[in-house]
Amino acid sequence: MSAFAVTGPFRIAAAALILAASSGTTLAAAAKPVVEKIGSWQLVCTAKKAPRVCKMRQVAYAPGTKSTVMGWDIGYSKGKLVSTVHVPNGVLMSRGLDVKWPDASTARADYTGCEATSGCAATVDVPKALLSKASKKKVEFTFYDGAQNAYVYSLSLNGFQKAAAKLKP
Repeated sequence: MSAFAVTGPFRIAAAALILAASSGTTLAAAAKPVVEKIGSWQLVCTAKKAPRVCKMRQVAYAPGTKSTVMGWDIGYSKGKLVSTVHVPNGVLMSRGLDVKWPDASTARADYTGCEATSGCAATVDVPKALLSKASKKKVEFTFYDGAQNAYVYSLSLNGFQKAAAKLKP
């Protein structure tokens, strides 16, 4: 299974460009994203001044490498909180993405599509309890390759509530 094509510092710039495209912000403003580390999260914003569009982001790496194997982006679109998980191309689309929340509840998200440079995406509804209660627990994501091998990655909620509070609808 291959990792994302966009890695390292270019990944932050790519995220800023995606933010700019979705918000109508100019390319000049997107060229220098403002990145703030909050717990285990990065808050990536298109500009310091209005219109400031931000997303919170966390990535998981392949064991023993710096190759990104999944990313979780959360931000607002048209006034609604949107959570998108990106995994590598080659996943078993029909199986979907499994999510295990800290309270042990589970969810399955269908993939919305795949792109050569960013992998496959699934939109995941964030439980409202995560937005109102600070936690240092983890969320577990499971995706499957074509041979139905499971890939399980956990992302920390450390700083989740504080980063989410800085997002604007």
